[in-house]
Amino acid sequence: FNYSAGVIRNNIIDKNYGGEDFAGGGIWILANRFDNKIKVIENNTIVNNSSVMPGGGIYFLSSTGNFVRNNIIWGNTAPSNPQLRLQSSQAQIIYNDVEGGYAAEGNINLDPDFADSSYYLNDASPCIDSGKDSIVFNDREDPVNPGFALWPSKGTIRNDMGVFGGPNCSDLPEIVTSVDDENNEKIPVNFILYQNFPNPFNPSTKIKFTVPPVTLRQAQSDIAVTLKVYDVLGNEIATLVNEEKSPGVYEVEFGNVGTSRALSLASGIYFYKLSAGSFTETKKMILLR
Repeated sequence: FNYSAGVIRNNIIDKNYGGEDFAGGGIWILANRFDNKIKVIENNTIVNNSSVMPGGGIYFLSSTGNFVRNNIIWGNTAPSNPQLRLQSSQAQIIYNDVEGGYAAEGNINLDPDFADSSYYLNDASPCIDSGKDSIVFNDREDPVNPGFALWPSKGTIRNDMGVFGGPNCSDLPEIVTSVDDENNEKIPVNFILYQNFPNPFNPSTKIKFTVPPVTLRQAQSDIAVTLKVYDVLGNEIATLVNEEKSPGVYEVEFGNVGTSRALSLASGIYFYKLSAGSFTETKKMILLR
């Protein structure tokens, strides 16, 4: 963040090196261009970064409007302040697992107990259900096991610290690692239902999904696809898609004029379900009035 604002959410920031000039091996934040702009660092796993100057994990320099919550900040190295360093800066740093500790609401100083090098959490991890206890930070709920989190989150629906917690988390196969040239578009090879954005939302949100061919040799084959929205009782609220789709990437909006029933819904948790052949997947979204 160089004189800018924005959101860094649900990322693994791992094994970066730097800091010869300004420190901040993992994240470096400098100043504010406009006083009313904020910077949010939320539900990230910031680990094993290093800096030759103080401030290995996150370094704040002369900045305000910073929110750091529900992260795991661990194993970073620097001559001093290896996890966090604030220099002439202000930040709300709450509900994080910070190695060495950071005295503020909800923060802990406990080994995150990673299951493997992908930073999934073991079942006994102290980071499970330890993030900020608020509906807007809740993990996605398992639709077949109400009250419990949907993988890769664990425990109840209370926020898990780190990359696999919160309403916007996704499993590793959904993480974008490259971007194709726009003139070299590729056919999807898997069904993917993405987390809606924004989430929470008001008054509308967008839902993206991909449709692969029935077989890779039938690149133009169509398949019947439905995308429906349900309330927490399982009542159908809206049908967003109900037609045959050719292979490709699609995005629909929920809450616009075409799905006007959403405009009369109350605040709360809703589910959207993608079905195509034998594939089904359900994700949670939150409407906040």
